[in-house]
Amino acid sequence: MISKTIYQTSHTQNLPEKLHSKMRKKNPEYEHIVYTDEQMNDYMNSNADSNIKDVYWKMNHNFW
Repeated sequence: MISKTIYQTSHTQNLPEKLHSKMRKKNPEYEHIVYTDEQMNDYMNSNADSNIKDVYWKMNHNFW
């Protein structure tokens, strides 16, 4: 079975309450996990192969 989890990255884990409430309301059966940019970077450095890391670090992480 596929887990009902929404993973999201953000600069902070403190999302605006309006956004977080909307997410919970539209997806009540899902768990919502937010990772900070720093956590995502740490994960990639610790777990990704070097060719994946090279592409990851070349990406524009500020596209919003």
